[in-house]
Amino acid sequence: MPHSIIILIIALISFYFLYARVRLYEKPWRFFNFCVTTIFLLIELICFAFINLKNLIIGVPEVLRTELIISTILFSVAFLLFISFNYVIKAFSRDVSLSYSYVSFWFLIFSVFIVLIICYWNNIVILLFDLILFTVFSLLNLKFGTYINKIGESTFLIATRIYFYALLLEILFLFYGIFNLVFNFNYIIAIFLSLFIIGVIFNLLSSYEKFISRKLKLILNP
Repeated sequence: MPHSIIILIIALISFYFLYARVRLYEKPWRFFNFCVTTIFLLIELICFAFINLKNLIIGVPEVLRTELIISTILFSVAFLLFISFNYVIKAFSRDVSLSYSYVSFWFLIFSVFIVLIICYWNNIVILLFDLILFTVFSLLNLKFGTYINKIGESTFLIATRIYFYALLLEILFLFYGIFNLVFNFNYIIAIFLSLFIIGVIFNLLSSYEKFISRKLKLILNP
């Protein structure tokens, strides 16, 4: 059944593509963009559900966890390749391609973040590392948003300052968890080493005065 649905959907995409290429080659067509994007997402959703339902029936936690993470990443990667393909053949305009990519990156960031929480809810170190990755890649995507004029530069600077302070706390707790839970150091030693590492990291970012206040650096580097 899934194979039949996928074959029919691919055939439908082919007809849309042929129609659009013959009649509207020079100018991208919004309705065509909407149709092929929706159909492609449906194909991905069917494949994603089929793969993970199959693993859920098998009932092997390690397989389910690994393939859930991989399929979640591939979901967005495949869509980004789909966008690139349509941009190359001039089915999507540059603005549409960048806009779709921006949204796809947000989906990838949030979906991977949530999936890792579900899969490793009982591992505090992995969860903290997941939170750091979420913060870093969210910041990068916000920067991409300023490049394509999805968000303003002033909004980005405000968000960046918030993200940097959040990242400070996340790295602090991550290293504390590593020293205390993994290496079994005394909590005082773990806190001291964590603060030392934070001081080194943020001292290296001294050129970013607009993101990290000088007062905070003095506190971390007396």
